[in-house]
Amino acid sequence: MSRILRRHDQMRLSDVEAIIERGISFVTWRDRLARRGCQLNIVDRSHG
Repeated sequence: MSRILRRHDQMRLSDVEAIIERGISFVTWRDRLARRGCQLNIVDRSHG
């Protein structure tokens, strides 16, 4: 985590905040689907 922050220390704070918001919204979206009982095997495979 610290390596990523150090590598992108030239980025503006607003860019970092936008990335963090996107990540949080994706996590909550996945959690919302998981609570409905949906399996996200396809999404998980495509991401890694």
